[in-house]
Amino acid sequence: MTELEPSSVVGHSDVTFRWLSDVPVVVSLHLTGFPGTTIHGGIELTLTEPGVYATTVRVLDDACVSYGFLIFDSVEAQQELSIYKVLDSLVEDPRNPDVIRRAFGMGGSTSVLQLPGSRRHPAWPESRGQVGGDDESVYVVDASGRKLTVLRGDRDGPLVVMFDGDLWADNQFGYREATATRNKSAIGPSPTVVLVSTPDRAILDKRTVMTQLLTDEILPALERADVGWSGIIVAGQSYGGLAAAGLLVDLPDLIDAAIIQSGSFWFDGTEPRDYGRPGTITRALAELAGTRAVSNRVVVQVGTMEGAMVDQSRWFADAARGAGMDVHFDTYSGGHDYAWYRHGLLYAIDQLCP
Repeated sequence: MTELEPSSVVGHSDVTFRWLSDVPVVVSLHLTGFPGTTIHGGIELTLTEPGVYATTVRVLDDACVSYGFLIFDSVEAQQELSIYKVLDSLVEDPRNPDVIRRAFGMGGSTSVLQLPGSRRHPAWPESRGQVGGDDESVYVVDASGRKLTVLRGDRDGPLVVMFDGDLWADNQFGYREATATRNKSAIGPSPTVVLVSTPDRAILDKRTVMTQLLTDEILPALERADVGWSGIIVAGQSYGGLAAAGLLVDLPDLIDAAIIQSGSFWFDGTEPRDYGRPGTITRALAELAGTRAVSNRVVVQVGTMEGAMVDQSRWFADAARGAGMDVHFDTYSGGHDYAWYRHGLLYAIDQLCP
């Protein structure tokens, strides 16, 4: 349960998060992009009245962020948790219907805090992603055992291939409804969106594997299913964005454009990770400057609260421009987060498919 109040600091609001419990518990808030005070990176809630735990956080008025809670039976039960364990264990706010489940393939659930000044795409469901059911424009295609969820557009429209697409395909997430709404009001040919099931997320950083997946499995399967398109756009978030960037670099004659949100551009296959220098994809793209004529387009988006990944995204965008691509770089007020990805993706498709 959240409560929003204007802040004395212009451009901010004070948001109070509450957890109700009939039994004593230890509760922490995990608000994407915000620093925590507990051993597992959360913000501890305090008992303010019988059965009510609360904490107040100052948030920018244009922020769109996910939040979830970790619940322990006692102080002794608390433990230091990896980010993956945290994402597996988060529970949503039971009084907020705007829920995101299984982000980044993890098992937990979060709720969405969307302040009035944040960017919300007009096609996103007013029911905040809770509309269920199937639509005749949505169907599934098999690609060598991999599920492709097809959101049908026009045959003369572009094909948007979304990697790591399982969350987007969930009919409770809201993206399926948003795509249908957007396409109904589109002036030009509507894109066909293909959401690629990627339970094997470890392949996303392997460029050769991703090239083979697209050219040998996904596209042939769509052709067999009589899916028509004009031009290909690849898209993804985090490691999925890295995969899209790799395909843009490796298949410039096949890929017309890419949508990359919070791309893992730091990746170079070494440990420990070095966020302070451009990764493999950015360096490879920079080496192409002036070596070939390209007309590819790319939309690069990153959250303002993503730390070093903001610079990484700028470096990639600069390298893409240097290689002759048409680049649109944008920041969203938030963290590494599907809360704003869902709106940013629709805006990016608008930019590439006006």
